[in-house]
Amino acid sequence: MKKKSPSNPTVDFIVNLLEPLLDVAHHRGIEGIDFEVTQTSEGFDIQCTRMYDSPIKPDLDTLMRLADIFGTRKIDVDNYSAQGCETCDYGSAYGYTFNIIKPTKNIPPF
Repeated sequence: MKKKSPSNPTVDFIVNLLEPLLDVAHHRGIEGIDFEVTQTSEGFDIQCTRMYDSPIKPDLDTLMRLADIFGTRKIDVDNYSAQGCETCDYGSAYGYTFNIIKPTKNIPPF
């Protein structure tokens, strides 16, 4: 998987679509939400992580909004975590990967 910076057009495309849902405007910065967008054979994955704690909760409302945005109800959610410093947790990352399967609208340009 390739890490894409927030200035990448594909990541910007996804962020613009999800900004009202994820409220990422307040989280852009050093400890803000990090996005990794990866194209897969069936669609794409959106990994949303943040240092110290998860940026969003994948509740039913979030999943239904994602289904509406991308035109598919085939969305898998996987937990993501990476350990940081043993004493202060600096460098840790927590969040979710949304696997968008067979999207029919708002497909990002890769």
